[in-house]
Amino acid sequence: MTGHSSLTTRRDPTRKMMEAAIGLTVQEIQHAIDALTPAELEELYSWLDHHHPQPIDERLQSDLAAGRLDKAIRRALDDEKNTRRFGQLVL
Repeated sequence: MTGHSSLTTRRDPTRKMMEAAIGLTVQEIQHAIDALTPAELEELYSWLDHHHPQPIDERLQSDLAAGRLDKAIRRALDDEKNTRRFGQLVL
């Protein structure tokens, strides 16, 4: 076997998509994605997140790591706690 044995030994949605993408239109690719099982779709999402993260994801991770969102998170959690305690939060 070659170095791509993981692609040939199991049903891999990324392989399925690579094969489907050759010479297909965007609509045909969309149709192929719609045909994936929930487990295959989750695996595809995971692969896409790992190989092609959205720019907002990278910025959010950076902001979280730097603590730039701590104050906003604490405020949101406090608001949630107060909403549960008092019924409806009045701003």
